[in-house]
Amino acid sequence: MKYCAGILLLLWFCSPFRGMSQADTASRRIDAWLVSVRDDLPALRQFFNQMPKGGDIHHHYHGSVYAETYLEQAIADNFWIHLPSGRTARPGFKPPRQEKHAWRRFSDIQASGQLDAQRARILAQWSVLHYEAGQSPLNQHDHFFSTFHAFDAVSDSSLLSGLLELKDRAIRERIAYIESIFLPIRHDLRLEETWSVPLRMAAGNPEQLFSLLSVLLVELTASPAFEGAVEHHNALVRDLHTRAAIDDDDFTMRYQNFVLRVKSPVEVFTDLALCFASAQAEPLIVGVNIVAPEAHAVSVQDYALHMLFFQFLRQRYPAVKCALHAGELSLGQVKPEDMGWHIDAALKVAGADRIGHGVAIPYEDPAVLAWMRRENVPVEICFTSNHFILGIPPSEHPVSLYRRAGVPIIIGSDDAGVLRHHLTEEYVNLYRYHSPTYSEIKRIAFNAIRYSF
Repeated sequence: MKYCAGILLLLWFCSPFRGMSQADTASRRIDAWLVSVRDDLPALRQFFNQMPKGGDIHHHYHGSVYAETYLEQAIADNFWIHLPSGRTARPGFKPPRQEKHAWRRFSDIQASGQLDAQRARILAQWSVLHYEAGQSPLNQHDHFFSTFHAFDAVSDSSLLSGLLELKDRAIRERIAYIESIFLPIRHDLRLEETWSVPLRMAAGNPEQLFSLLSVLLVELTASPAFEGAVEHHNALVRDLHTRAAIDDDDFTMRYQNFVLRVKSPVEVFTDLALCFASAQAEPLIVGVNIVAPEAHAVSVQDYALHMLFFQFLRQRYPAVKCALHAGELSLGQVKPEDMGWHIDAALKVAGADRIGHGVAIPYEDPAVLAWMRRENVPVEICFTSNHFILGIPPSEHPVSLYRRAGVPIIIGSDDAGVLRHHLTEEYVNLYRYHSPTYSEIKRIAFNAIRYSF
């Protein structure tokens, strides 16, 4: 703990409210100290844990709550669990006859004295805890995404406690603001699936596509179910935010709506229209995003179409901001020709205000980097996520390209609960493998506030 007091003092001297000469002197002293402890991980972790980090704005709510919290909720509410896969179901669930032996209530597991034996296994199914390549039937990418399906039922029942956990952890970690990709909009709207074929066929003709989308949007917004779904979703977010007493002098949280990119075109457009209408109507909801594996066959097939969906809806809801997952790909996941245009399309077609991940940038035209710098569009960097899911270690991360091009950088945690880490470790990775000066680190921390919605 010997570094702590000195670190805090230096951080104070580096405050933007201090004179420039004092700040410059303090920054040089911190730079020298960081170089001296470059290989001392405990010292680096202590330093970055104490450093004010501004905000965490690449943040998924469901993946940020730790599995232990979900397990406590599942036990308390007596959920069902499918032991082979870790999938959960609500207390009123009736197991299918052919799988009845595989489903157990938590009360039955506890009564049989097996809960302690099952605990480690369940936590490993709901996160990357104890994951070892070759020891699991799933690769890292698929294991990561399978966790959400496993704990999904429980996560929806623990929203209040989850928000409180995230706020408490953020304050302890010197994070003043979180912008979380929060809840899907639940609805019963069902447009005819036959619309999906003409939508896909019109993807190469934006004028024709927008004519079709205009018809669909009129049909959607004319339905009382559309307005009802928006109002119910926004009321739920407001209620949770208020009951948890999220905002105070130390902390603020806002939310993004999101859609899953692996659905059919008509389903994605329906969900996206709801997301835009919701974000326009509710100040707590500050943006819209698109999620799910970008390398999925449907994601690849419909990527250009989805970007046009965003363009169309942004024209009708111009005040709504968008932070898009784009270029979250590594070589070999998709054909090489699909590596070289996703970020460009997110920027120039969809009009993204921020790019999430962007690790496929080495395969895109260098002009994309120049465009991001010129238009002041930041990239959200998530080292741990990209390492586990995509196999790109921090030392090989293309953050180096963004830095050299002068693109604004933001450090995000992504899914800290599933990945078993926190934002501090992301700053440690930034320093260990890319050696920014303290002035640059401070600027990156400020970016999480500057470019928040």
